[in-house]
Amino acid sequence: MSEGFKHLFIGYLFLLINIYIVVDIMPNFIGYILISSGIAKIAAEGKETMRAQLLAILLAVYSLPHFFLQDQVRASYTWGEYYDLGYALLQVIQVYFLFVVIQSVFTSLAAVKLSKITNKIGNWYLSIHLLSLFTMTLIINTLGMLQVTFLFIMSALTLIINIVFIIYLRKMQKRTVKSITIDNLV
Repeated sequence: MSEGFKHLFIGYLFLLINIYIVVDIMPNFIGYILISSGIAKIAAEGKETMRAQLLAILLAVYSLPHFFLQDQVRASYTWGEYYDLGYALLQVIQVYFLFVVIQSVFTSLAAVKLSKITNKIGNWYLSIHLLSLFTMTLIINTLGMLQVTFLFIMSALTLIINIVFIIYLRKMQKRTVKSITIDNLV
């Protein structure tokens, strides 16, 4: 299980960090492949596990333009707006299924504390991302300064919750290593 959280951690780190030197140095599609691998290592087969893995693989294919085109270049094309919105929606749905998988694993292991932490982080993550998606579509019709202020606040909140999510994955990796080691000793 620890190896699965390690793959998730590295995969989501690939998604958060975009460094372009001609192409993306940490491509998103590799991140999604790692995420799919991490999901497979965390949970046994189930509907949610298959959905989370399938969406991760779909997002790996869907994110190929990220490898070649910077965000600014993609936005200049007509399809760029729809692409980014679809990408963000698929990503939120994939993370929802990931939280369902992690929650079910911790529930089956009777790890109440980890289950509560997962539920809390998942609710905050999904709430902020859905609020951001919903309000970004409406903010276009507002005045300039209000629009800039609101975009800054939503971007900051989204960045903070993404960092919290990555820290959560890292802590879960460390906690599962400890619990597995203790279980093996007993």
